[in-house]
Order: sequence, then C-alpha cells, then structure tokens
Amino acid sequence: MTGSSPDGGGRFLLRLVKTTDQEIEYQGAFEIGTSKIDCTCRVLLPAGTVEVSRADGSVPEWLVDQTRATLRAAFRASGSGAPWPRRIHRYREARTRGDGG
Repeated sequence: MTGSSPDGGGRFLLRLVKTTDQEIEYQGAFEIGTSKIDCTCRVLLPAGTVEVSRADGSVPEWLVDQTRATLRAAFRASGSGAPWPRRIHRYREARTRGDGG
C-alpha cells in the first residue's frame, strides 16, 4: 500500500490469502497518517467470529472495529452464496467524542 491517509482518518487494505472450511484469512495493512501497520484478519467458520491481529497496538480501535464490521458483512453475504471479496479497501474518517466514537 502506498501513499498516506488524509489527516485524522485511516484506511485498511486486505487481500484474501486462504479459504478453508474452518476459516477465511486476509492479510493486509492499516494506514494511519504516514504509519503502515501490517495485519492478519481471520473469519472463523461457521460462527463468523472475526479476529484481527496487528503488529502494532497503535491502530485506533474505531478502525479495527470498522475492519471487523466489514468482514462480518462479507460473512453474511457469503451465506447467500456471494464469493468472499479478493480485496477489501476502505477509508474512514476518524471518530471523535462528538460523533459517538
């Protein structure tokens, strides 16, 4: 992933690397400002539990929550027969106290 996020927000880019009967695995990175933090995300099947492992604890929890929500949405869609996305790329504005974050 190249470039930097606009001030105050963050992005994540995930790439599908493994699908089995037990889990779906994505690898990628969070990008906050000029920082890039590698991550691995797993969706455990059949329950749809999402695990997010990151190399650095400096990723804001609101961005990790957005990642989990995006993967839960992909899990729900897969139940209707939709394929797992090969790539997921999202940008989110930073949450502040005034907007529920």
